[in-house]
Amino acid sequence: MVGVGLLLVAAGAGFWWWRGRDGALPLGGVPANAIALSWKGKFKGSATLPATVNWCPGSRVAIVEGLSNDTGFVMVVHAADTLAKGTMSVLPAEFIAAAGGPRPAASSALRWPADTAILAGYRGQNGLVELVPQGGLLSATFTIRMQPPMSSDTISVTGAFRNLKVESRAVGC
Repeated sequence: MVGVGLLLVAAGAGFWWWRGRDGALPLGGVPANAIALSWKGKFKGSATLPATVNWCPGSRVAIVEGLSNDTGFVMVVHAADTLAKGTMSVLPAEFIAAAGGPRPAASSALRWPADTAILAGYRGQNGLVELVPQGGLLSATFTIRMQPPMSSDTISVTGAFRNLKVESRAVGC
């Protein structure tokens, strides 16, 4: 009995480690150059989207975008100085945009076709992002609570992106 109990505990611990400490996808489970995410709440769904990251060193802002057809996810990372490894809070965009807004911090948005006539749109209210920059590439895991404008409905979004090439494509940044 003790052996079976230890085996079950080990299997549970292995699954917890594989899923990540906060339920986010492990980086190894995400294709390179993509964002994988899932959401639950009033609506449930998931998507794996081809992704890019555009870094503007002047404003110290990185825009991570994943888009496929009508499904899209964006995360705007407001770095303190550079894209550094570590955990940052997700806040509503209007809090970060205010003069002297907190850094490092991130804002986010998600849209998808909820049915044939509705394009659901949600924006990040709070959460955490764990950034992992390495050798010109950016990876991250995240958990975000999102809400549509003018509604109290919420969804919980977990996801990750892996090995996005950090580029500076914006004119004038």
